[in-house]
Amino acid sequence: MLTVVKGLAGTIAAACVTLLAACGGSNDRPPQESSQVALPLNDTGVSHCGSDVDVFSVGPLVGCDLSHYSAQDAEVGRDFQAASGLLEKQGGGAAGFDFVKLDESGVALVDQHLTWDASNSAALGARWACVEDKHTGLIWEVKHSSAEHPRYGGNTYSWYSDDMHTNGGESGSQDGGECSEGRCDSAGYIALINAAALCGYDDWRLPTTTEFLTIGHLGRGDPSIDVAYFPNTLGLRHWSAQTYQKTPFLAWYMYFSDGSVSFTGKGDPSYLRLVRGGL
Repeated sequence: MLTVVKGLAGTIAAACVTLLAACGGSNDRPPQESSQVALPLNDTGVSHCGSDVDVFSVGPLVGCDLSHYSAQDAEVGRDFQAASGLLEKQGGGAAGFDFVKLDESGVALVDQHLTWDASNSAALGARWACVEDKHTGLIWEVKHSSAEHPRYGGNTYSWYSDDMHTNGGESGSQDGGECSEGRCDSAGYIALINAAALCGYDDWRLPTTTEFLTIGHLGRGDPSIDVAYFPNTLGLRHWSAQTYQKTPFLAWYMYFSDGSVSFTGKGDPSYLRLVRGGL
């Protein structure tokens, strides 16, 4: 069943969210996520409107053709507030996103404005290990640019979990990817990062698809993420924590080329980005 979301009419980015098949994803829905606390949602990052003439009417918000479609994505929410100068942020980020860069101890960098430079230092603000989302409360792992680093953005992993309460009865495949250190599956990588207490925490995990969508920047593509805060991100499959309910040897992923979600075999090598926390 397809769902139409008001306020997203006329944009391909909206199709990625509501009609995933249009962007190479799936119309099936990920399983219901059990949580006692509602997760605050970020906006989409879309800053343009569509019309029946040109679905990509890119330009300043005032240039949107609003004669046929009102209340479009770019007209409402945090992105609109940011574009109008009405959104107060604790950190920075494109559109309505509110991110803060953290060093490996979990301390905010003094200079938040420099671009990634692996040869530089966290003290100078050019290298960071995590990003804290001030709106959702989630803290995200940041990938490294060096192929020798355990958090290298090009490492791949199979999906694996021996927790029969959450894996749908199918644990997946062990050591099925190619990585620079440790066992190349999701459970092995989670154990590696938790043992290192990345950014001062040892409760890192795979994100749900909903959590992934909170950092999806649908105002850009390949990768559909704010690269000023999440460098070294490939626009390909990133594993979520969720098994595909109908066929448990499959698991859901976020596709960072266009921000869609779909599923594939748990043994298919894919990328990882861990998360922790939440409000």
